[in-house]
Amino acid sequence: MEKILIVSENETSSSFLGMMLQKEHFLPIITNSRETALQNICTLHPKIVVLDLPLTGVNSVEVCMEITAAQID
Repeated sequence: MEKILIVSENETSSSFLGMMLQKEHFLPIITNSRETALQNICTLHPKIVVLDLPLTGVNSVEVCMEITAAQID
């Protein structure tokens, strides 16, 4: 099963998206913080990252750069 990381502060939409992905035989991993998302990228190696922006108090460009760097490591 392919892992898909969903990063969103909107619990309702991320839960709904997670349910839809499960029905299509994906393994959704849902988080609502940048820190947890980066940890999940490094440890779980998801195939796709769905990033719902903006995240409170976080620069969107910086988050994308951090995700890219974490995937390379």
